[in-house]
Amino acid sequence: MSKKWNYAAVAAVFFLLGMLLSPSAPLVRSVRSKFRYTRGVAQRLFRSWDKESLVFAADGKTFESFERENEQFILYFWATWCPYCRDCTDIMQSVATSAKIPFAALSFDDDKAKFAEYQAENTLYWNNIVQKSTDGWDFVKREKAYNIPLIPSVWLVENGKVKRIFVGSEQISMLGDYLLNENLMTAGAEPIFDEE
Repeated sequence: MSKKWNYAAVAAVFFLLGMLLSPSAPLVRSVRSKFRYTRGVAQRLFRSWDKESLVFAADGKTFESFERENEQFILYFWATWCPYCRDCTDIMQSVATSAKIPFAALSFDDDKAKFAEYQAENTLYWNNIVQKSTDGWDFVKREKAYNIPLIPSVWLVENGKVKRIFVGSEQISMLGDYLLNENLMTAGAEPIFDEE
């Protein structure tokens, strides 16, 4: 009797592990992401950043001074190699051009040439945050303090704290409505779509 119980317990454990580790189960993915990636997790990550080493690619301004100057801002985490991030480009372009608060993006790319190619093909209306390095700048690596659990992600930061997070293309598609309701986006702003 005890052997049957042991086999059943082992089978149940493996079944549950399979469910939790399965990337194809939408319910499991949703539950797993919500447990791992909460506003508290985002806040701990945000506090641990070395903000002096982060700069804006376009003008070299430090992220630390950007944060000091802006009570509220939007942070978008993405990468050109991420298909879900590419799906959100039109939404994020619209938000970047019509938000009443500053918008910044942190890309987790690793190839400057591919990033430049993507940027040339898709006019990006946001300033990317990069990391200072000995040869000028480099992309921020997704490790340690910058280990954002899921991309695409959007953080709404207010007074140095992560007020709200949007994870994945489904939640990001609701970002415009949220910003309109909070009076943080220009009403009647038209979404920007690439002409084909």
